[in-house]
Amino acid sequence: MESLRKRVNVELVNNEKRIKKALVKPTVKNFTIVNEDLVMVQLAPKKILQNKPMYTGFVVLELSKVLMYEFHISNARSYSSSDIASSFN
Repeated sequence: MESLRKRVNVELVNNEKRIKKALVKPTVKNFTIVNEDLVMVQLAPKKILQNKPMYTGFVVLELSKVLMYEFHISNARSYSSSDIASSFN
């Protein structure tokens, strides 16, 4: 599964003034000098949008389904078997 926290933004900067400005940012992770006129600056994203399901969310959902099914089955035993069959169809 893709980790959104491991994503990086990359800026290629060729101006000394822009290089100084980019390196002062609090989101700088790393920089690499490509050649004497070009620097690659790696930045962490400012905001991370968690729009993909996580494994824990999936497990919580599945466990809640099991709990609900067990609850309904245990309470359904007090009714007749024809009522149970009609409610689950």
